[in-house]
Amino acid sequence: LVIDHFQPADDAKTGSNLRYKLFGELFARALQDVGVDAAVGEIPGEYCPGEFSVHARLGGERAGERIKLVGTAQRVVSGAWWFSTGIVVADSAPLRSVTERVYAALGLPLDPATIGAAREANPALLMEDLEDAILDVYAQNGFRQCAAGTGLRRTTAPPWVGCRARSLLPRGILRPPSWSQSCFTAASPAPRRGPSPIHI
Repeated sequence: LVIDHFQPADDAKTGSNLRYKLFGELFARALQDVGVDAAVGEIPGEYCPGEFSVHARLGGERAGERIKLVGTAQRVVSGAWWFSTGIVVADSAPLRSVTERVYAALGLPLDPATIGAAREANPALLMEDLEDAILDVYAQNGFRQCAAGTGLRRTTAPPWVGCRARSLLPRGILRPPSWSQSCFTAASPAPRRGPSPIHI
């Protein structure tokens, strides 16, 4: 599941680390709300290591293991920032395979056991439930929906097509308060059975 959040800002460079922290905590909370024991923080040997990676703590036969679920990145341009999040929901085997080969070719350290998917922490997890949890957590953090009554719209439109929405950003978390417009989209590859790409 990929979520892209675009937002104008007079000084987009300011608050970069705060955005990593805010969105890391936001997506960890959404995963917790759907039954995944998620937390923010780098785990040894993970791919694309980062302080604000989101991982899951596994139970049962794999108790004590941690797997990375969420990676984030951002880009800043004059007058705006773009924050992109990727959540591995299911079927981590292809990601593990290609990542192992790439890291081996680059000579970089990697623990393949840290590559996983949210359904390894909660086998009953549905994509739709995670999408709803993300929308709920966005709302709890002061973001409004794109338009009254529209909510989550399933569509076949390209993933870069979004909508503009006014957001109520907590001033103590993201500054400056002049950031009053946001646009964020979410797109998930259409599986054999399940939802089409979504746009928020």
